[in-house]
Amino acid sequence: MSSLKIFLAIVGAILSWSSSFVFIRLALEDYAPGDLALFRYLIVSAVMLIFYFGLKKRYKPTFQEFLKLFFFGVIGIGFYMLLLNYAEKTVTASITSFVIGINPVVTLLIARFFSNESIAARQWWGVIIGVVGLTIIAWETLLHQHLSKGLFFLILATIAAAIYNIGQKPFMKKFHAIEVAAISAWSGTLVMLIYTPSMIHAIPQASWQTTLATIYLGVVPGAIGYLLWSYLLSSPIPTAKIVPTLYLLPLFSTLLGWLILNEIPTMTALIGGCIALFGAFVARK
Repeated sequence: MSSLKIFLAIVGAILSWSSSFVFIRLALEDYAPGDLALFRYLIVSAVMLIFYFGLKKRYKPTFQEFLKLFFFGVIGIGFYMLLLNYAEKTVTASITSFVIGINPVVTLLIARFFSNESIAARQWWGVIIGVVGLTIIAWETLLHQHLSKGLFFLILATIAAAIYNIGQKPFMKKFHAIEVAAISAWSGTLVMLIYTPSMIHAIPQASWQTTLATIYLGVVPGAIGYLLWSYLLSSPIPTAKIVPTLYLLPLFSTLLGWLILNEIPTMTALIGGCIALFGAFVARK
């Protein structure tokens, strides 16, 4: 894999996911969290079908492998999306990105204690610097926001995403990144089918703007974003060097929140964003 391809994959994944926090807030104006999650991932699942059957060679997982892929798909897609949507009912897009931005810390810790991947001292310093930056960004807003259950949902969502990051890594040695992403998406969608009746009722009642936002969430952050991320995890670069790039999410989410939701960032947020960006650089170097 060339350095340029890896760089472009990182940029694409970060931009698509940072926009998702903003568009989730827009879609939640008309859709309930469960309805939005199912609608979004029905679209993702359909897109994945095209990519999956477009592969020249596919590997059939064993029953044990399928169960593991199903488990990580339910956790990393199904539970994560539901928790994230319920959280954003009460938490702003910017704060959501700040909390989810802690994901590299959780993922690195899981990678350290539950796999053979080592973390260099320089990467630990990158983690610490990144957390300091995220704390600065979030501090001012958190002081003025009620600590609702939405923040608790975000913490659980972060843990679910970390489990997914570590869990799918071993499968990349045998399966194509598209296969892993597709099976994960289908598994997560399966558990969300319980929202089918309410979703069918909600679609005709929703505005075209929120429906368009949901379609965007399904195609760009949902399908393309996870494909790019799976591609990165299949690269020879260790997880400990890939996941710190997620520190960039709050930086871009703040910018998009400013442009789309008119959330004007303060100088404090900009300073914190620069520190978080430096932390990502240190952790990946």
